[in-house]
Amino acid sequence: MRMAKLVMTGLVSVSLASVGYAADYSKNSDDELIKLNNGKLKAADAADLKLEVIKRANKLEGEAKKAFLDRVKAAYDKATENFKVKDFRAYEESVKKEFKAKIDALSEEAKKEFGITGSGCPHHGGEHKAEEKAGEHKH
Repeated sequence: MRMAKLVMTGLVSVSLASVGYAADYSKNSDDELIKLNNGKLKAADAADLKLEVIKRANKLEGEAKKAFLDRVKAAYDKATENFKVKDFRAYEESVKKEFKAKIDALSEEAKKEFGITGSGCPHHGGEHKAEEKAGEHKH
């Protein structure tokens, strides 16, 4: 009986640990983040990575910010260039859905920390709406 309780407690702990916890990329270097941005992460982890990239980019200014975001984008584009279009679109859509859910769950204070205000583009500190350039606006 006691062994069964221990096993059940362990199973409950493991399942609770896997629910609701975000991937933590805060301790990764910029280069590690860039390498991880490869289109192979689970959608929820990719959304967490995207948030960390935004947080880091917001700490930079001017050319340093642009250079960092360009490196992130170039690495992602190279890593995903051989994906089948169908697979790439499905992956992008699942990450977008997870990212939106994470953004929606953030407090207003946290959104400000990420530079996300209103419905503006989070990658550019809300400078423009992503929908304005549908089709040509890529990250």
